[in-house]
Amino acid sequence: MRKYFPADLRKKKEVKFLQLRQGSMSVVSAAKFKELSRFCPFINVKGVEVSKCVKFESGLCPEIYRYVSIFEIRDFDTLVNKCHIFDEAGKAKESYDKAVKREKEMVMIVESLMARIRERIWILVVAPSQVGKR
Repeated sequence: MRKYFPADLRKKKEVKFLQLRQGSMSVVSAAKFKELSRFCPFINVKGVEVSKCVKFESGLCPEIYRYVSIFEIRDFDTLVNKCHIFDEAGKAKESYDKAVKREKEMVMIVESLMARIRERIWILVVAPSQVGKR
């Protein structure tokens, strides 16, 4: 790697790796984690699977971290897979919640329109017939 990447570029990549956070990226960005981890010497030594997992967990968004960290998964591929599953489930729930919200909004609009229609019918049909009865 020294042959292809100058020392200053390796250092920049190492810093980028150490500052890596999920933010709005999906867990699929684990590929970016793996790619940047190549430049971090202490994470590429045999027997540092636990450190790799801890670093990966520390960069997760709080919602995923909260649910995944309690399992203390120390196999990197398993950890990434579980995070991905949780991320996808969260997206599905978010999509479902949006659909439910849209449906409720549509019901409210229809109910509002029905109330206006009933009011107009009353004004046009019932109100004139009651004018003569007074």
